[in-house]
Amino acid sequence: MSSVRERAFVAYIRGAYRYAAYRREPLAQLIVRRPQRDPYPLYDTIRSRGQVVRSTLAPVYISASHEFISQAVRAPQLGVTDPPRLSSGLVRPVEDSFLMRNRPDHPRLRRMVTPWFTAKALQQRREALLGLAHQRLDELAGRPRFDVVQDYSVPLAVRIICRLTGLPLEDWRRLAAMGEILPLSTTAGLPNTRRQRRLQSGWEDLNVYLDEAISDRRRAPEGSLLASLSERADDPGQLNRFDFKATLGVLLIAGFETSVGLMGHLTSRFVDHPELRRAALADREVLGRAIEEMLRYEPPVQFTARRVHQDCEIAGQELRAGHEVFLLLAGGCRDPEVFEQADTFQLDRPNSKAHLAFSGGEHYCIGAGLARLETEIAIQALFERRPELRRAGRPQWQPTQNIRALRRIPVRS
Repeated sequence: MSSVRERAFVAYIRGAYRYAAYRREPLAQLIVRRPQRDPYPLYDTIRSRGQVVRSTLAPVYISASHEFISQAVRAPQLGVTDPPRLSSGLVRPVEDSFLMRNRPDHPRLRRMVTPWFTAKALQQRREALLGLAHQRLDELAGRPRFDVVQDYSVPLAVRIICRLTGLPLEDWRRLAAMGEILPLSTTAGLPNTRRQRRLQSGWEDLNVYLDEAISDRRRAPEGSLLASLSERADDPGQLNRFDFKATLGVLLIAGFETSVGLMGHLTSRFVDHPELRRAALADREVLGRAIEEMLRYEPPVQFTARRVHQDCEIAGQELRAGHEVFLLLAGGCRDPEVFEQADTFQLDRPNSKAHLAFSGGEHYCIGAGLARLETEIAIQALFERRPELRRAGRPQWQPTQNIRALRRIPVRS
């Protein structure tokens, strides 16, 4: 009976949200939206109703305003949701990591891994990471047709995060299979028992892998991130096992999924616009501008959320404590108040870097520099080796809401 009641409750909630979406309730419209459908007209509609729109379904504020979002992510009166741990003891790489923790845990845990993501540290690894790209292209040398995402971007991005953390490169397939944890964890869709079962299975697989990696951590390369975390874990006062697993887990999962999205968007653009591709390959500065404009035009992460901890005013909008704030990062990236002709990709746009793709404030994406470097390396190596890539089929979108990325880009030489 319990399963029958559960299914009936889920069906009721789904029906209620669909009806509310039909009545143009903004939170419901966001939740019931089909993931593959272009979300930007909806963001425009929400923005046209004001800097902040309050849901009538729940104590939630929603914003697609660049001004409001850029101030909200930096406001000390707002914080992340910091959800409770699972009673089963499973570690979730998103919900239990520093991504979803407030002070004092967030800065304490983040500082432990920051040295591996500085601009200097990443540039020192540039040639090694470029070597991984060419290694993967060597493996694809005999294939005139392949999928840019599944055959190139995913293997490369996972190997890069393995190299950075100190995990074996040959583990990439096992880790890639867990990649759906991030999009499933961050979706805003309707209740879905099948999705929850997949997420539960992903958490279990990742926990097994993390336990194995931590047990075998003495073999981690000297100077690697895993070796550094292992030293801190020897002192329980610095890093307990739960936080060790959550920190390593979020770097593994979030460390490649968003990068794969950015690589896919820009590769797809270059395949369709050879003149843009040639200009970017001839000048790294131009390629850098293309990456920033793509981050603005099609950010892999569409939204983030905050909780109001105390009554405050942000960008002239009064917020009440206890409410959630749904920040549509991608909507802010196309705010016409900030970006002229916001719905067009413009390589010469002077303020592309004002995008919100990596959020902001103390929760600014720690892997932002890595995502930029990975994409630059991946694009440079791919089109140097395969300069005449053409489409070999229609691209397919990933069926998730928050992580907006192409999951298949068939091409041929």
